[in-house]
This record gives sequence, structure tokens and C-alpha cells, in this order.
Amino acid sequence: MNASWATLDKHEKWILLILLLLAICLRLGYLAEISNTLFLTQLRLDELYHHNWATSIAHGNFFGDEVFFRAPFYPYLLGLYYALFGHSYISPRIIQHVLGSLNVIIVYLLSRKLFGKYVAIISSLLYLSYTPIIYNEDKLLFESILIPQVTIFIFLLYAVKDKPMKWKWFGLGLIFGIICITRPIFLPFLAILFIIIFLWYRKTIFYKQYIFGMINIIIGTTIVIAPITLRNYLVSNDLVLIASQGGINLYFGNNPAADGFSSSMPKPIGNRWNNQDITYPVHQ
Repeated sequence: MNASWATLDKHEKWILLILLLLAICLRLGYLAEISNTLFLTQLRLDELYHHNWATSIAHGNFFGDEVFFRAPFYPYLLGLYYALFGHSYISPRIIQHVLGSLNVIIVYLLSRKLFGKYVAIISSLLYLSYTPIIYNEDKLLFESILIPQVTIFIFLLYAVKDKPMKWKWFGLGLIFGIICITRPIFLPFLAILFIIIFLWYRKTIFYKQYIFGMINIIIGTTIVIAPITLRNYLVSNDLVLIASQGGINLYFGNNPAADGFSSSMPKPIGNRWNNQDITYPVHQ
């Protein structure tokens, strides 16, 4: 079943428009509700880290001088917001809520394609009113943009399935690369993606076409990730693919003091560690 804006009738377009407006109203209502609370201005932990990093970028420290500790896409996007609109706590949240609202369209079209009109309406209503999504869109965290990225990726994945074309394979790789520099944990899923596409096409396209498609995905992904890797190497002479955070996260769960429940650093660092403290486990 094909599903795009052009294939919707007038009645269905009105339904989608109403869903979009409802999503915007809910998000702006939530933003207005917290605008006079400390939730808007008192940043902590990852939000504060992203804010400080984005502020530095907006002030001209674009290249930096050390390996990226966290994935860079969201902080650089936040830095762009600050450069364009000033250091406002409101403007990035408005943009993130708008992106989340627009994602209702992708959710609707994808659901309609896979399950039909009525499932599309229900899934869109669930998405636009799901409070954890609205909450995360309001945070200065990568989750605010990750869900739309993944939804667009899945939508394009099915577009490739329907009609394999060179630009679609390449675009799929570009979007996957952006997802990875937003959340590097997705990178191993590239192998799973190849398996899924192979199972889809094993009876419908030639072996050479499949290889050609995979190469275009790899090229698209590499074009996005390679500049990050090169930049990390130039500033530190260390070949870090995207970010160095994975090592410390692995240590959280596997150090001798780990109990399988908490994510605290062991003493003497405890909960009050910073970027410099990540060298402690290596040198002790």
C-alpha cells in the first residue's frame, strides 16, 4: 500500500491536519505550564553538559580541542539554535516540539502504509499524546530529536523496499549516519539492517543490485561519520570513531564495585566525577 501526502484524499488530509494541530497545542500547553518553573532554567547533568557545550560552540569554539566525549550532533544543533536565537531556554524547546509535532505526519503515513487508515489515526493519537515523548522533547537532550530521526529512517526504509533506487539507498545511509552521531549505540544495527534488506529482496532483486544498495548505504553513513572521526584524530591523535563515552559507560556496569543495579562510579570518585575523572580507572 502506497502512502504519501499526494495519495491522501481531502478528508484524510483534514484529519492529519487536525492531528498535527492537536500535537502542537499539547506541546505548547506543556511548555507554557513549565515556563515559570525551575524545570525550564535549572539544568542538571546531561542537559547542563549539552548547554555548556552548545554555548561554547555558539561563541566560536566550533572545532574544540579534545576527543568528543559524547556524540556531537545534538550539542552542535543546540549551538546553532543559540547562535541564531540567542541563549534562550525557550527557543530550542519550541523547535524540538515543532519537530515532534511534524513527526505525527511521518507516523501517520508509515502506519497507514503498513496497517491502513484507522490504525494510522490511532497510532498518531497515541504518539502525539504520549506524555514521555512530550517530556523528552522539552529536554535539552538527544532524545528530543532521536525519535523523529528513527521514524524518518523507518519510513525511508519501506520506501526503498517498495522501489529500490540509488538515491534512496544513499539517503538511507545518510539518515543512519545522523542517527549514529546522535546516538552511537545504533551503529552495530547496520549489520542487522543488511540482513533485513537481504531477506526482503532475496527473491526480487539480483545479487549485484543488493550489493550495490549496501555499498550506497555504507557510503552515505561514512560521509556523515568520517568527518567526526577525522576531527577526533586531528585534535588528539586518537582514532575515536564518534565519541569516547562508551568506555566509561562500560566501566560503570563492569567495575569490581558494580552491583548490577546502580550506575555510580566506585569510590573515591563516587557520584561526583567529571570528564577528567574518566582517566582514573585506566591509571590506577
